[in-house]
Amino acid sequence: MRLGGWRHTVAPFASEEEWGLAQWMMSSRLSQSKIDKFLKLQITQNRSKLSFKDKRAFLKAIDALPCGPEWQCETFELHLLANPTFKDHLHYAPEQEYKDESGEKPILGEMWSGAWWENRQLHNSIPAQKRLPEGTTLVPVILASDKTQLSNFSGDKSAWPMYLTIGNISKSVRRSPSSHATGLIGYLPVAKLESVLKAKRSVLAYQLFHDCMHSLLEPLVAAGREGVMLSVLTDLLHQLHKGVFKDHTAK
Repeated sequence: MRLGGWRHTVAPFASEEEWGLAQWMMSSRLSQSKIDKFLKLQITQNRSKLSFKDKRAFLKAIDALPCGPEWQCETFELHLLANPTFKDHLHYAPEQEYKDESGEKPILGEMWSGAWWENRQLHNSIPAQKRLPEGTTLVPVILASDKTQLSNFSGDKSAWPMYLTIGNISKSVRRSPSSHATGLIGYLPVAKLESVLKAKRSVLAYQLFHDCMHSLLEPLVAAGREGVMLSVLTDLLHQLHKGVFKDHTAK
């Protein structure tokens, strides 16, 4: 829309009233199906005389409006192990705590207190090919998501943000939003797949989810297979050994 004194150019809409209606429909959180139903009502078509008769024509007019700036892509690295904020809350080795003096009632409050971590790092009871070499540590990857509304101007559009943190950080810290121990790594789309037969939608939805997760976690593949060297806060180099990430996620 272009402003010129008191006169408004509202193309591609036919009038200021039509522009106002379009603005209301886009900002009222109406779903696209409800917009389509409203535009196809006989009273709407007969009395309003709109230049768009259905959802498709309306959205085409919206797409014809001037666009904002283009998306800019930039890569950021999320450093959790090397973040000095967590230096008092990071653990690189298994620790055991017990409720009783005899050591028969373990306290399982953190990831490093579990038998899985102890067996992997201390070589207790698993096959040799799955053991970690000396001088290495585990970095369990924790993923979380929760559905969220994207914008008030996008109708029924929503997505699942995917967050990442690691099990080496104390749970009391990583659960606190103010600690910034969890990073947003991407969004998973919520697709209705209305153009697909209902019998195939669930299968395609599962495939879409796995394809998106594969794309998001692709940078971890090399770390899971080959291992990486990290400089941690204690100035020691810890190797994340091959197979750790893969086996952990399988459980």
